[in-house]
Amino acid sequence: MTENIEKISKFIPLISILILLSSVIRNYIFYQSFGISINEYINLTEFTLLFINDLSFYILTIPFFFMYLPFIYIRKFVREKYGAEHFNFERTKKLSEFVMLTSIFSSIMIFILDFSLQVQLNLLQTFITIFFSSLLLWFDKDVEFSKKYSLIVASFMLILFPILKAINDVDKIENKNFYNKVSFIYNNKEIHSNKEQIFLGKTNEYLFLYNSKTKYTEVFRNSDINNFKIKKL
Repeated sequence: MTENIEKISKFIPLISILILLSSVIRNYIFYQSFGISINEYINLTEFTLLFINDLSFYILTIPFFFMYLPFIYIRKFVREKYGAEHFNFERTKKLSEFVMLTSIFSSIMIFILDFSLQVQLNLLQTFITIFFSSLLLWFDKDVEFSKKYSLIVASFMLILFPILKAINDVDKIENKNFYNKVSFIYNNKEIHSNKEQIFLGKTNEYLFLYNSKTKYTEVFRNSDINNFKIKKL
């Protein structure tokens, strides 16, 4: 038990680095799409907290793969105790093959059919998750392989899915389908976000409003802002 805990603890720094990297990549892609080099407006201490905006993703998506491990351990125990003929995967392999092929076909079709980009990306994430889950069952390997496989796939998802999220968020802004509405006082003038002036986000020191008409992004220093209000839509 202690040995397993030690092995798991060795992966914590790697997972932390991947989470940080995925958050940096997502924010870079999102803000760069609106002409903002986010590294010029954010300090080093903020980088470590970027992942919080995607916390639901990290909590719900990544552990999905590791839930296979208890099943793998149970399968190993049963096979060792009662014989290798138990827990055979002949039917499961055929089902996995069918599911994988269906996932690939469905992933292609969602970009042919007339879905919105948000629906397309959400479906793509689902089919990617189903594909790699089915592939693990199809391999039918031992515990060590399953653990390495889960770690590699989870790492891949940590990089890919936040990129897809950034693309989705950019598309929403460009189609004036935004998340939050803000208002604040700047230089004694009351400013409201709307369908033309869209709130992109803020760092500790700056706030960003994108003008969908002129395609310019205005940058406001938080120290010059008063009575800041935000409303989730």
